[in-house]
Amino acid sequence: MSKLIARRHILPLRCRIKRCETHLGKQGKDNLNMPMISCAEVSGEVGIYGGVFMFLGFIFSILLGFFCIWLGYKVWFKEQITLLHSSRYTKVEEKNKKFFCRTSGFGIILIGIAFLACDIVFLITFSLWSLLIMIAGLAAGIAILVYSDRKYNR
Repeated sequence: MSKLIARRHILPLRCRIKRCETHLGKQGKDNLNMPMISCAEVSGEVGIYGGVFMFLGFIFSILLGFFCIWLGYKVWFKEQITLLHSSRYTKVEEKNKKFFCRTSGFGIILIGIAFLACDIVFLITFSLWSLLIMIAGLAAGIAILVYSDRKYNR
């Protein structure tokens, strides 16, 4: 009896609702001699803690994306160059300030868009292609930031 109670509490709620065949015998009763398999292994789902951490990761990534877009907007359109680290703009001449702000702001906005696109693609496809999109966007954004730093900050 204690095995039955323990086994029912170990099974995640979704498996108990779906009544996965792996956890049931042929007659529909619990098969206590069967090795314990988690619900994630049976139906490809994530347990409750994995779902919580995945949700927090999405929220963090979305907030980071919007923050990067906001920061890029401030640098590009408002020309608030002081939002960047001081070593990134100390040697920028006044005539090149507008171009430096434009390219740096575009690079930061591209990084923010990469974070948002990663979340959207993952929610649609549930594949690792979203990671590829994020890496490509980060690489392009960082390349643009390095380009603007090398060209205007001499």
